[in-house]
Amino acid sequence: ALTPPQYQVFKNVVLGLMHADNKISLGEWIMQRLLLHRLDETHGLRKRPPARYSLLGAVKAESELLLSLVAYAEHSDDTAAARAFDAGRKAIGAGALNIIARKDLSLERLNDAVDKLEQLKPLIKPRLLKACAACIGTDGRAGVDGIELLRALASSLDSPMPPVIVAPPATVPAPPGAA
Repeated sequence: ALTPPQYQVFKNVVLGLMHADNKISLGEWIMQRLLLHRLDETHGLRKRPPARYSLLGAVKAESELLLSLVAYAEHSDDTAAARAFDAGRKAIGAGALNIIARKDLSLERLNDAVDKLEQLKPLIKPRLLKACAACIGTDGRAGVDGIELLRALASSLDSPMPPVIVAPPATVPAPPGAA
């Protein structure tokens, strides 16, 4: 319901807060992606790109970057992240994908990758998101960072959020004498 000038002030404030410490965290990226991209569309400042790609091979580099970032967001240990990436690669059936080193990832590159992945045909997007969910749920636990990143990606790709399979919480034994 913001007027164009009000939206521009709002957008400048959000961007100013994000850049206040001269770095953008994953949480800030998620907020920017969810909030500003959608509002830019609502205010006619951004149009959704047309679907151009019907094969994941056409967006191989972007898919690698996305799965790598999701694996690292959920797993601080590089070995665990590599296992998570492999689970994602297996879930999508794309054996040619290779994990990108943590040091080579950036949120700027992620923005560019997601912009290109938006151009996937609608039936391909859920496969990619399911691979991301497999990365997140590979060890039976899903953290807030991984799930929120998946939500932002699903929204950015205009595709339903896939379920994230996690192990149920351990049951707490009843105290002695409890019925």
